[in-house]
Amino acid sequence: MPNFYDKVFKENMPRFSLGIARRILQLPIEEVEPITMELQKTLERKPDFVAKVRLNGKWVILHIEFQATDDRFMFTRQEIYRSLLWEQVGYQYKVIQHVIYFGKKPASRMYRVPTGGKRRYDIHHLMKYSHQIFLNGDSPEEAILAILSDFEGQPDSIIVQAILTRIVALAKGDIERVKKCAKQLEILALSRNLQETVINTRKLMPFVFDLTKDLRYQAGREKGIELGKKEFMKIYQAGIYKTLKSYVQAIIVKGGTPEQVSKELGYPLSLIMEVFKEVEEENEK
Repeated sequence: MPNFYDKVFKENMPRFSLGIARRILQLPIEEVEPITMELQKTLERKPDFVAKVRLNGKWVILHIEFQATDDRFMFTRQEIYRSLLWEQVGYQYKVIQHVIYFGKKPASRMYRVPTGGKRRYDIHHLMKYSHQIFLNGDSPEEAILAILSDFEGQPDSIIVQAILTRIVALAKGDIERVKKCAKQLEILALSRNLQETVINTRKLMPFVFDLTKDLRYQAGREKGIELGKKEFMKIYQAGIYKTLKSYVQAIIVKGGTPEQVSKELGYPLSLIMEVFKEVEEENEK
């Protein structure tokens, strides 16, 4: 996996590993105990995620690898990891292995096994999963994975808007977390040639950041440049309204309601009702 993707997944695994296990791997995990696994330097690899988890009352070792390319040596890698895990934690635990693949094309080489060999890991291609699975997750780190999933015919810009909006909602006011996840979204978007779309959409979504914490606003307040603050406010508000209209258009197509949008974005229902009315009138023309 390229290092820039690898860094994102390894940073976020503690936050979204359980969500992935439940939604993608369909594992009813009841409890988790972390495992630190340091492999020999000669192998030049570390597993992406390893933990001892309790499934149906029994403890097993869960190993997850994230993969950007269709690696023909995946079978060998997984067997090495399996053996080293058994060596470290003992043979009494069953090892369950999964590969989360987010390449564009369907995998084929990762399914190959040597003569007499048996593949003991499952492969999950994120492009086959609906983006709604990740948008309905419990953390902003899960939401960013929607960029790697099936957009189900929706325009790229609409999906990116939905992801950024969901990041904000799930971060619950943690601006630094919002910024981190938005940057990680840009990185993952590279795999689908959507980085430019993410960057441009962020520029049109100033509500992603708390205005009072925006550096430009703070600079204006500190210097007492009232005119600068007023001009910034105009741009800020105009950006919000334009983005809200785009978002509402997508929600109307899906049969969403003003109440749902108001609750998700945290804006007054009266404002959202106004936007809904304007969008519906434009659609009727």
